[in-house]
Amino acid sequence: MKKLAVVLSALLVAALSGPALAAGFELSGSLEGGFTWRQQATDEGPRGLSTSTELTIGAQTGTAERRLRAEVTASPVWYPGLTDSVASVNITRAFIEATGQLWRGGAPATARIGSLDVAYSPYIGQFAEEGLSISGIGYGPVGLSAFAGRDVAVSRDNTVVGAQLRAALPQAGLAATALNVNGRYDLELAAAAMPVPGVTVSGIYARSETSGSDVPQLSRIDAQVQLQPDLTVAAGYRKVWNTFMPVYRAFDEDGNEYGWLADNRGEHGVTVAVNTVQRGVNLAAGVDLYDKWVDEDGRPIAAPTQHREIALAAATHLRGAQLSGSTQWDLLQRAPIESSLSVAYPVARPGLMVVPTYKATLYGTDAVEHELSAEATVDVVPQLPGIGLSGRLTRETDGQLTWGAGVRYTAPSGLSVSVEHDSVDGAKVEAGLKASF
Repeated sequence: MKKLAVVLSALLVAALSGPALAAGFELSGSLEGGFTWRQQATDEGPRGLSTSTELTIGAQTGTAERRLRAEVTASPVWYPGLTDSVASVNITRAFIEATGQLWRGGAPATARIGSLDVAYSPYIGQFAEEGLSISGIGYGPVGLSAFAGRDVAVSRDNTVVGAQLRAALPQAGLAATALNVNGRYDLELAAAAMPVPGVTVSGIYARSETSGSDVPQLSRIDAQVQLQPDLTVAAGYRKVWNTFMPVYRAFDEDGNEYGWLADNRGEHGVTVAVNTVQRGVNLAAGVDLYDKWVDEDGRPIAAPTQHREIALAAATHLRGAQLSGSTQWDLLQRAPIESSLSVAYPVARPGLMVVPTYKATLYGTDAVEHELSAEATVDVVPQLPGIGLSGRLTRETDGQLTWGAGVRYTAPSGLSVSVEHDSVDGAKVEAGLKASF
């Protein structure tokens, strides 16, 4: 990655000095820095002071039909030595991208070398490592995208190759995605259609090869019908093997797996849901009937457990208050799983906007959690506009009281500061600046 960053940096300098590109040349970037101090270690970070600095430089030239673009993102890393600290530059992202015809008369396509942003599918096809990608190749309603990359996290030769073929038909769409990870194939077929106005149907089938004889699979079908402007009915079918874990499924910035996969792995079932609005009240109800092949910790079990659940929810505004409530019941046990009631009442005064909220959550039949919280924005001090305040007091299910409070402020200079204190995690101070050009 460092060698690639040097090449891209040289390209940026060359572009700046090239008179032929000067007319259509644009340079942009940002420098962002911050520090965080924590009284004690938490899941978010270590105890003590930590700092971060990130520089992003991008440049592009040309038109939408024929464009050259490059970007480099770097962060300094300090290593304490015996007599002095040593600094190095960590290149976290770097690429060069060209958009234009691959053959005379063809549609513009985009080719990228460096850090990729492949997002073919959240189930099997998210790739953000180094490589080469081409997108936008098409003929009529058919389009093709492909990439080849390297990932040190996989074994053998670290090679990953993928492609996606898409077709946009009248009132329908089709997509076929394939990834080869060192000789092992992940495949997905997806389709969506609107056969008649107000009715949408979509389906996905995916499989991920493993070293064993079994091939973990995923099947999902969803349908939605809008019977009236304020009445919608939806139904779904799913079957997700508990061993379905493709290497390149989607993860967020915090490392959390794509929510639908995480919530439905090891399950086989159907859902039916209804949503309507009656007299200003938004009402929703759903039934979920499924079998599960994993326990609460995600470990496989010998025989599946049956689940029959129903959920009800309602939300409305009443005399300025925001009211919402929900309940989820286990039909087999004839007992509540989780129920909640929330009341918020926004209050606006000159120089003050505050939203106090009360929420009660019932877990099972006897474990109750009460939380009183408030968010406020204060503008009473002309020199310090937009001060944000927050606080909460929670009575946990075991009767213990926990609390938290915080204040945040962004100065006209762009400096943002926040101070928080939590009765469990302790104090935390954050500050940051970002300059863009």
